[in-house]
Amino acid sequence: MDSLTQLYNEALLPLDAELEKQASELVKQAEEEDAAGRIMARGFADELQKLAGGPFKRPTVLPAIPKQDKNVTVGGGKKVLPVSGNQAPPPPPPPKPVPATK
Repeated sequence: MDSLTQLYNEALLPLDAELEKQASELVKQAEEEDAAGRIMARGFADELQKLAGGPFKRPTVLPAIPKQDKNVTVGGGKKVLPVSGNQAPPPPPPPKPVPATK
């Protein structure tokens, strides 16, 4: 009866070398495909960035922002503070108490 080492050397060692060769070829092919995919992805991202307007493209002249008065008058002449964004207008003042009658 042969030992396990002798069996491995006679039967499996040639197969291992063939499998290692196949594995190295597959790894090489995968690396090439990965590199090609990265190059294509980079090209796609560059083209998309061009369509979007470029990484640092800013307007050369900023539009003028119209100035607003601090108090804006509404239809009845009542002055209120301007509202911007999602802020609610200030609450109305509380009603004056009614003097008690005797």
